[in-house]
Amino acid sequence: MKQALLSKTLLIGALLTVGCQPTVETETSAPSINQADRSPSEGSAIANSQPDTTTEQAALPAIATLTRVEQGDLQCYLSFTDSQGQSFDIGGSFDICTEQYLNQTVQITYELGSVNDCESIEPCGKSKEVTLVTQLKPQDAQAITSNSATPTDSTTYRNANWTVTVSNSDSWSGINGTGDFRYRGCDANGNCLELTGGTATCRDGKCVTGWRNGNFSYALISQITEDAGDGKVQLLVREGDKAIVDETLQLQ
Repeated sequence: MKQALLSKTLLIGALLTVGCQPTVETETSAPSINQADRSPSEGSAIANSQPDTTTEQAALPAIATLTRVEQGDLQCYLSFTDSQGQSFDIGGSFDICTEQYLNQTVQITYELGSVNDCESIEPCGKSKEVTLVTQLKPQDAQAITSNSATPTDSTTYRNANWTVTVSNSDSWSGINGTGDFRYRGCDANGNCLELTGGTATCRDGKCVTGWRNGNFSYALISQITEDAGDGKVQLLVREGDKAIVDETLQLQ
């Protein structure tokens, strides 16, 4: 009886001792995150926060027809149509936001510029770097002014889609790869392109008169025959190595 009472007393004492132990809170430090341990989404967010300066300005045409000018809060909004009839929109600096050259074929200068990356004209402390049009001028303005009438040495070829006039043929000395031929090509919608500095090369039974405009090349190819090919020429326009126009035109 005494032994059972002693056992119960010892058990109650042990339980009281355990119950009275203070609770110890253990601080768990947050693990440090290495830059290399970031998730792909976090890495993308960091990369995307940097300005994108990889715009390929070379892919933008140097000559096009200005079809829209609109003054915006953050930049000037411009629309163009290139010599192939493709339309594109791009921002411009405010000092060229004028309708002076609207519906005219112009030479375009592009530059990287910083614009506000805000919801409105109010400053927000954010900006981004984009390609902007910074200068417009009429294509070959001097030649257009001084040659408003068709030159006497000009030759015009035409079909349903294109009208091409070649002038300043007297500049060719007969030596291959020389000359300063002028080119004026217009599509059926009246969009025109003017080029200078064309050269002529005749060999292997044909003559090729060619011009370059950035990544584009323009060529008129005629056969050397007694009847001069019945006045027919081949108009061949390439963008890089890709032929984008290949049509037959008739002498007018």
